[in-house]
Amino acid sequence: MYVCKIFSRFVNFLSTLSIVYFAIRKIFIFMQSHLPIFTSVACAFWVISKIIIALKSVTKFFSYVYF
Repeated sequence: MYVCKIFSRFVNFLSTLSIVYFAIRKIFIFMQSHLPIFTSVACAFWVISKIIIALKSVTKFFSYVYF
């Protein structure tokens, strides 16, 4: 009985491990095949975030100057 519980947990662990492994592998294969798209989107988000931060800083500065 005890051996069956250990074997059952081991099989459960191996199946969970294989599911996680294949999911991560699939994500990396997808990223590798679409790498130019991912880099373009990441660069666009970086530029947009810098613009938003700059606009907030300018607005904050002018609110101190004019008001």
